[in-house]
Amino acid sequence: MSDNHSPLHLLILTHAFPYGAAEQFLETEILYAAKQFASITVVPNQTDGQPRLLPDHVTVDLSFVQQRPRLVQRILIAITEALTSRWFYQELWDHPWILHSPRAFRKLLIYHDKAHYVCQWLSGYLRRSTVEPNKLILYTFWFVPQSIGIGLVKQKHPNLKYISRAHRDDLYETDSDPPYIPFRKLTFQALNHLFVISEHGYRYVQETYDAAIRPPMEIARIGINDPGFDNQPSSDGVFRIVSCSFMIPVKRLELFVQGLRIFAQNHPDRLVEWHHIGDGPLHDSISQEAQTQMPSNVNCFFHGHLSNPDVMAFYRDHPVDVFINVSLSEGIPAAIMEAQSTGIPCIATDVGGNPEIVNNTNGVLLPAHPTPQEIAEALLQLASNQTSAAQKRAASKHTWNNHYNASRNYAAFVERIITLFS
Repeated sequence: MSDNHSPLHLLILTHAFPYGAAEQFLETEILYAAKQFASITVVPNQTDGQPRLLPDHVTVDLSFVQQRPRLVQRILIAITEALTSRWFYQELWDHPWILHSPRAFRKLLIYHDKAHYVCQWLSGYLRRSTVEPNKLILYTFWFVPQSIGIGLVKQKHPNLKYISRAHRDDLYETDSDPPYIPFRKLTFQALNHLFVISEHGYRYVQETYDAAIRPPMEIARIGINDPGFDNQPSSDGVFRIVSCSFMIPVKRLELFVQGLRIFAQNHPDRLVEWHHIGDGPLHDSISQEAQTQMPSNVNCFFHGHLSNPDVMAFYRDHPVDVFINVSLSEGIPAAIMEAQSTGIPCIATDVGGNPEIVNNTNGVLLPAHPTPQEIAEALLQLASNQTSAAQKRAASKHTWNNHYNASRNYAAFVERIITLFS
């Protein structure tokens, strides 16, 4: 504990971290937290993939994963628990339309099931733990069903402290199908503090939920480490575009393909490369469309999934002239932060938190629903004026350094948690 100067202990409930490659921001954040808390315990919901290295004072507790029964048994338990649960019926009372929506009812059962197991597990953890409840901070990296279970336990242990981050899918009910996230009132009531990663998310909570149930909240941005290099623009006359995302409908890659085709057709003497990083269910259809519909002056490269270090190595070793994101919905995209940390100008749609990170100084901010022609015109802005492009590169790096630099953001976040509960 030589580096630690807080007597508080942090219990972090995650989706999979430290297993697999997900929750990369938490991998960086925990380095800063480990220097400040007396101890940190990470409790993953699943253990798929290889575990990552963790700093000193951080341990992994697998008891939550180990306690869960097999699927068939779990389904029976889930139904039984729901039918005997007061708060399950209260949710149906508050939202009677759920009874007419099979998908919403199924979501309610799943959330109730997960909350039940968290409540059961956490009650046992507190009985076993040598840490006094008033010295323990519970932290969910995602604002998800674990939050409900914690809220139920807090009814018996009101001295427990509970905080959560909120990103996008775990925050915006409007992004769900159907537009419903169960037990919002109960979840809000459980929180001591909610940290949203964007101004857009902060406004969403204020505008969507009554002040009587909203928890204390503030913006706490995530961040990317300084890569230690700047990406270089192309110097051989080729205009190089990069996109990085899971290949699913919300990313609207087919819309980008249409815009790129118009751009290339309007400038047949200009050589263009499009590099896409990421995989997903639309891989085959998007790659086929790109390969068959692009004019001969465009080459398309599909790199599949790359780890964060491999993405940064790509930016270090390959010239890139613009990064593009035409998504229908976003929080604060990690991929844009990664690109900006190396000085790549960005094009993005005016959705979610995108306008907080992309503007017409460091790139081009498109309308929320751009036409292919508008995408083509945005590409032309970056391709046609080297002086302007250089200025946008400098502004892009400046945006990362001022707002999404991990060393600043995570140190401030950890200090804020300690201040709240000291």
